[in-house]
Amino acid sequence: MDDQNHISTKEALCRVGAAIYGSEWIGSLTQRELWLLERYVDRYTVRTSILPGKITFTESLSFDPELTREVNRARDRRDWSKAQRDRAFDWLEVRLGPLTSAIDGEKLARELAKELSHVSPTRSDKRSPTRMARAQPSRERASMALQKIYSDSVPAQSTEPNKDLCKKVGDWLKANGLPSVKDDTILRAAGRRK
Repeated sequence: MDDQNHISTKEALCRVGAAIYGSEWIGSLTQRELWLLERYVDRYTVRTSILPGKITFTESLSFDPELTREVNRARDRRDWSKAQRDRAFDWLEVRLGPLTSAIDGEKLARELAKELSHVSPTRSDKRSPTRMARAQPSRERASMALQKIYSDSVPAQSTEPNKDLCKKVGDWLKANGLPSVKDDTILRAAGRRK
């Protein structure tokens, strides 16, 4: 195989991520987001020895609400970006085997075309392999919001009605500058709908 047809693992991840997530792919964080994370999140997060990895205490900083929202949005985008990259990396390993420093770009293009091509809207609603391979960024956003809001587990419908749950998720997404999600998608992410 000609070296011209090989691409780096980083480039392959970007191609797969863009194919899976479309316009919602977070290729990289902005310099501002990186600075905010370094300045206000990473520097002040201290892990406890009580339950390693479970409880974190963050030094409280006095700053304006707009900056707080911006810092929270940067943190959430970093978390979402990591989840996207992990999924893209898993997709690559499943389709191409163990990853090396150079990936066959033509083979990757064939796999992307085969696995992630768009499903025709006239097709029946049955889940084909192509349909199953497509991303569900809205559901992933809803799941991320639910995890941030409820951390341990989503409360039962008897204690938190669907209407309230959907409003909280919608408000959280809006406050963090993320696209909105339909109520049905939120309820599926919460395990309340099929």
